[in-house]
Order: sequence, then structure tokens, then C-alpha cells
Amino acid sequence: MPVRPVAYSASMIDYQHAYLRGAGWSVADASLILTNDRRPCGLWPLSLGGVAAATGLTSQGEPIAPPLFTVGTSANTIKRIVTDCLDWLDSVSDRLGAAHLCREDARPGFADQGLSEFYQQSIRRGARLIGVSHDAYVDLRSDMERIRATWRKSYRPLVAAGLR
Repeated sequence: MPVRPVAYSASMIDYQHAYLRGAGWSVADASLILTNDRRPCGLWPLSLGGVAAATGLTSQGEPIAPPLFTVGTSANTIKRIVTDCLDWLDSVSDRLGAAHLCREDARPGFADQGLSEFYQQSIRRGARLIGVSHDAYVDLRSDMERIRATWRKSYRPLVAAGLR
């Protein structure tokens, strides 16, 4: 994976499941390793669970996160796999009698790629409630002067005031 967000890590999934169990949920890890030609090419963090009879698929109690694909996975392969994922998700949701909500998170290293194929196909399928979040990331390997040089001039005094 080029970058694996914390929410996709096994330790975070375990933590979130423990948290949900403490809140009265019955929850199980349903994460999937996606394959192409029998080789792993993606990761999709899913959880099955809920409170009492309200069971459904989530991403650790939150709306369903998009799959994350390995470097080198072609756009056509991603499109095909996402279509299959959404077909499967619709089928499972129908069987469980529960609607599914999806989300699009900021993905470090992917800012220039726009919205994911998962998000775009979900919208085309008529998804009604999908959250989109935006985050800013800074590469802290550079020295502070080089980092400051990349900021918009109007923001520099604001940051300096914040540091004071």
C-alpha cells in the first residue's frame, strides 16, 4: 500500500471493536482482502454488528470506508472490483434489512487523485448520505523553514501568532 491510514490498521480495528463491545454492541471483523488474479490487491475494512436487532455492515461502527488498493492496481481493475464490492454490499444489506452508509475520508498521498472510484460509483447508484472529510497533511521530514515556505503568505502571520 502506498499509505495505509490508521483506520485500516489491524490494531485500530481491534481497538474500535473493543470500544464498540464496551458500548453494548455485538461486533465481528468482516474486513476483506480483495484479490485480482488470485493476488491480493486491496483491503476493505468492514465490521458486522450492532445493538440488539439492528445489525449491519459498517467500518468499525462508522459509515463504510472505501477499499484501499495497492500501488500498480490499474484503474480498470479498481473499477471492476469496486463494482463487485458495491453489488455485494447491496446484496448483504438487503439480506440484513439494513441500509448502508458510505464515507470518503482524506487519503494522504492521494490528494491529486480526486474522489475515489468507490465514492463515485456510490453516488451514481443513488447513495443519499455519504460524508466527505478533508484533512491537511504536512511532511515533517523537512526543516521548519522549508515547511513554512510552502504555506500561503497570508497564513504565515496566523501560524506565527498561533505559535506565540
